[in-house]
Amino acid sequence: VGDFNQLFSIQSVSKPFVFGQALDDHGREVTLNRVGVEPTGEAFNSIVLDEDSNRPFNPMVNAGAIATADLIHGADYPARVGRLLDLFRRYTGRQVYIDNQVFLSERTTGHRNRAIGYLMRNFGMLSDQFEDSLELYFQQCSILVNSHDLAMLGATLANGGLNPVTKERAISAEHVKDVLSIMLSCGMY
Repeated sequence: VGDFNQLFSIQSVSKPFVFGQALDDHGREVTLNRVGVEPTGEAFNSIVLDEDSNRPFNPMVNAGAIATADLIHGADYPARVGRLLDLFRRYTGRQVYIDNQVFLSERTTGHRNRAIGYLMRNFGMLSDQFEDSLELYFQQCSILVNSHDLAMLGATLANGGLNPVTKERAISAEHVKDVLSIMLSCGMY
């Protein structure tokens, strides 16, 4: 109904899906060593880490989203971007694209996210490729989706990680509950 096909940048809606990809790429233990699953009362862009573990509190705050972007496999940066786009293609059932203007804006104004990245790198929560991972995070927030795509993202999770239209697996069934749990407990920051 209405302008359901109007495109807009996905922004923070991307966070749980990239967390799911990190789980698929590395498993629960490795992923949870880099990002926690505890709700926080802090702002989404706070420069705060768990004092005991130096991890971000959860993948729904920017620090956690940067940490999960860092976990996305790929031989090099272009391959990692390709995997990110393919992830959202599997969920939505259509090829998605990055809005270059939004990406350049995110990159130009992303000083706070860079500060978060450098802090996490200092504590060993990000890999040597962390600068590329910051760029990947800016790209993930700049993916263009529409209302139908958001419905397909939800429907795919509701269907155990299998896109109900294309029948393609977007996330392993074993990690769907992790994604849904983090969305419920931490999704509103």
